[in-house]
Amino acid sequence: MDERKTPDEWLKTEYFAGIQVLDPDGWDRKNFTEDWARPLTLQEMNDKVVRSTLQSPAGWPPTTVKQCVRITVDGGDGCAFIVAVGSDFPWETLFDGADPGDAYRVELVEMTQVEYDALPEFDGF
Repeated sequence: MDERKTPDEWLKTEYFAGIQVLDPDGWDRKNFTEDWARPLTLQEMNDKVVRSTLQSPAGWPPTTVKQCVRITVDGGDGCAFIVAVGSDFPWETLFDGADPGDAYRVELVEMTQVEYDALPEFDGF
């Protein structure tokens, strides 16, 4: 299920960092208080925000997509991400020569710059 937050909660997240809704055109003006208090998914919040008059920082919305390699080890709690440099990054061969007893997965994933910046520091598998 998609996470739901109130608009005030969404505006405090890193995704909406620095956004101020100056004129809430995306919300129901006749029932503004109730509509503003209603928890929304990220997609619903985006839909309302882009129809509103905003003050926003440069680079918003965060649409820059990074291709990353996600490495997970079976039985481990963590995973590591490596930013793929260029589309020809040979990510499939990243662990060639690794100990065959190691159970790991390597996959290519895409995420926005904001999602990448929000990743926790890697502290091992």
